[in-house]
Amino acid sequence: MHKSILNIFGSSFLLLLLFAGCANKDVAQKAYRNGDYETAFAIWKRRADAGYLDASIHLANILYKTGKIRDYASFIRLAQQAYNQGNKKAAFLLEDIYIKQGNLQKAFYWMQKGDLTLSSQRDFQNHLYLVRHFLTSFSDQKYFLETFEKIAQNNPLAAYALAKFYNDPTNPFYAPKRALYFYKIAYASGNIDAGLGLARLYAYQYHDEAQALKILGELVAQKNARAAYEIGNIFYQKMQKSLQSYNHPCITTHFQKPDQFYVKKTTLFKLQELYMQKGVAVWYQKAYDMGYKAAMLRLIAFDIDQKRLGTPNSYSKMTPQEAEDFLLSYPDSSPKPKLLLARLYTAYPTLGKTELAESIYIDYMDQNLTDAEWKLYQLYRIKGTKNYRAQTYLQDLVQRGFKPALITWAYQNLLANKEKRHSYKILLDAAQKGDVNAISYLYTLQSKGIIKDVPIFELLEKACETDPLNSSIDLQFAAYYLKNNKLTQSATIFQYYAQHNNDKAQFHLAQIYKNLCKVNLQTYWLEKAKMHNNRRAQIEYASLVFDGFIDGNIQETVHMLDTYAQEGDILSANILGDAYAEGKGVDFNPKAAIYYYTLAIKNGDGNGYINIASLYEKINIDHRYDNIIENMYLKAISAHAKNAKVLYAQFLVKKGAIKKAKELLLSDLRNPKAKVLLYKITGKNYYLHQGPLTDNGRLLLQYAASIAKKSRKKALLYAFRAHLCNTPSSGKLTYDLMRFINDSKTIKRIYEKAKRYPRCTN
Repeated sequence: MHKSILNIFGSSFLLLLLFAGCANKDVAQKAYRNGDYETAFAIWKRRADAGYLDASIHLANILYKTGKIRDYASFIRLAQQAYNQGNKKAAFLLEDIYIKQGNLQKAFYWMQKGDLTLSSQRDFQNHLYLVRHFLTSFSDQKYFLETFEKIAQNNPLAAYALAKFYNDPTNPFYAPKRALYFYKIAYASGNIDAGLGLARLYAYQYHDEAQALKILGELVAQKNARAAYEIGNIFYQKMQKSLQSYNHPCITTHFQKPDQFYVKKTTLFKLQELYMQKGVAVWYQKAYDMGYKAAMLRLIAFDIDQKRLGTPNSYSKMTPQEAEDFLLSYPDSSPKPKLLLARLYTAYPTLGKTELAESIYIDYMDQNLTDAEWKLYQLYRIKGTKNYRAQTYLQDLVQRGFKPALITWAYQNLLANKEKRHSYKILLDAAQKGDVNAISYLYTLQSKGIIKDVPIFELLEKACETDPLNSSIDLQFAAYYLKNNKLTQSATIFQYYAQHNNDKAQFHLAQIYKNLCKVNLQTYWLEKAKMHNNRRAQIEYASLVFDGFIDGNIQETVHMLDTYAQEGDILSANILGDAYAEGKGVDFNPKAAIYYYTLAIKNGDGNGYINIASLYEKINIDHRYDNIIENMYLKAISAHAKNAKVLYAQFLVKKGAIKKAKELLLSDLRNPKAKVLLYKITGKNYYLHQGPLTDNGRLLLQYAASIAKKSRKKALLYAFRAHLCNTPSSGKLTYDLMRFINDSKTIKRIYEKAKRYPRCTN
């Protein structure tokens, strides 16, 4: 009896121990499922210490899951122990660890040791990574891919991994048809991500939008917010296709009358608005309402780009302040909302937080240095291309080979007459690929006469058809038309965009009215552009205040320009210098003028030396400042300032140093102004023989004057050409010639012929 009781007691005690072990195991598994990894780890650790063989794999899984592996050697021993105890999945933990350590040979060894049919989603992705990046034999690669494909027939995890693998365009095994096949298998098992991938493949690879929308509709019915977002993306793609189709051929290059441009361009924007308001925005809003916050980020981005926040047509239905509050609701670790916040602050200066954009970009440098530096460069560039911080970031980006930075760098090189061949090649290659900035830079360089024979019109037209809504391209066309004396086409484009609150168009339209001497209209459009914080408009407006054309607060104007000048803006420094040098709006103050001209020089403006020389010439009583003036002109010549030799020669002529002036001008014969002055000094027509071939207004005018007595009609042609680019004194000669010819039909015919020539420059 005693023995029997002991036996029963012993059995009960053993059962109690086993029951307690099972209970602890259940508690550990429940804690793991609930994310309480600390409790789970403690229980499994006690079980491991007690000798339970199943504990090792659980401990390894928890360490891996929580990323708390401090001693990889110990972790590897733990995973190997689990594998040796019969857990085949432990092999895949080892595979993953060795991939992370870059030891692909050991990773592949452990992949082979595991049971491939037990692989998780992550495991299959690791297996495929090794196929792509470790195996070099095609037969080995083929063997394992065929093995995985067999498993995938009945394993949706393998099917989804293979679908993603085959759908990667950077993958040498890229095969959209195989991707489609395996996406279907995975989606049939209920894999939502596979459904999204399948829909995207149908939409963007096979252009079967109907099938894509069918799948996404099924997912939306299951309350999947990402599916709603993808529907919005598909509508956005449909919109782009429709816009490109309507804009072929390019509207901006195929209109003769203003109403043709207005009607077609308005229709184009209405087509965009229809797609956005009835399709894209509707589905993004639905995705947001279903819980996908990133959809609202897209809507806010559209609003910022088109300056719609706070308007009835806002896609996000938010004001700038509400958009700011929404973006601030994201944690600091989320880069996209923060970057959008920086764009918001720069696009809406009324929020008074423009400076915060800088700190956001600086913080972003830890996550993406290149992108952050490019954004900082663009931010500082607004303050002037010579801004030292802008140039510092640009040079860093150039050294890293960042393409947009290289394009900007190449443009600046050509402006400065440096590394011309290499820089020109960079710009031309980028322009031929449709880069709008490169095309814009090439146009500017050609208009300045720095480069020639670039097919600008064809490049712009190609870019226009690629990106129908890009206003920058249209504005480049407008500038091109203006350069080629097509004032109607140019003004039509600028007027259209100016009326649609494009501050760049408003500024350029103001410049047209400036050339037409219509100060009221010039001022009107400058004020419009100023409201959008357009710095060029602010500076131009300030110059009108100093010139006395409009009323303004002189003290505030001086303060604004001084701020910009200190930031590196050359034009602001020169306007202030001119104001003090001429006593415009402020008292005549040579010291202040020289201070601002010197500031411009420090920021790379060689013309500052010419301005200082000109100032000293005004006060050069009894030749007191001759030495300073000559020194300034010599510095200007060394700095390659435009027309420095001609201006110095003019000064020498006034002094009577004709021989020295002539020698100086003969070294500058490529400059039409030098030829004009040589003609005036010597009286020799030889220096004007290229007059008809030039696009320089002064040389054209001088040539016209030289032949006026022999051939009035021919002279009038060149006088008209000079007059079309507002060459000083061209009006008087033109009037005298018309009076002598006295035939309206002949005069009109000559004028129309002059308009067909490229627009001249001065």
